[in-house]
Amino acid sequence: MKKLYEIAQEFKQVEEFLESILNSETSKDEEVFNVLSEKLNEIELDFETKVENIFYILKDLQSEDDVLTNEIKRLTERRRVVLNEAIWLKEYLKKSMIQVGRNSLKTPLMSVHLRNKPDDLKILNELEIPSEFFEHKITLKKDELKRYVKANPDCGYAVMEAVEGKSIVVK
Repeated sequence: MKKLYEIAQEFKQVEEFLESILNSETSKDEEVFNVLSEKLNEIELDFETKVENIFYILKDLQSEDDVLTNEIKRLTERRRVVLNEAIWLKEYLKKSMIQVGRNSLKTPLMSVHLRNKPDDLKILNELEIPSEFFEHKITLKKDELKRYVKANPDCGYAVMEAVEGKSIVVK
């Protein structure tokens, strides 16, 4: 099957040739005119068929886009559900292990253990914190300050507070 641009070129050539015959003072042979008109009608039908087929392909692609958009939404929702289920299972496992008094469980395939949550840094007076614990954009370097406060608990501008509860590690 011809390409659309080929049909359009052929259509234009026949149309121009037909116009030149009609405008010329030379012989206007009716047979030549009829053959060219017929050819022009054929090309026009080919062109219309091609345009219609392209329209159907476009519709199909638009439908496929709708399907993909809906599938993305469905998979995004499914991902959210799976992540929430994993969070729930971790919490359930942590509570169960605490309830039976087990801090760890090791098998040939996996290990699960409870650990204390790390201490949280509570800032008492941010203005008294030395500049070395701040980044250039004047943000607090909490990790460094936390290490410093652990080593120097009497610094006066921050203290370490124990955090209650446990977190779970699954490997």
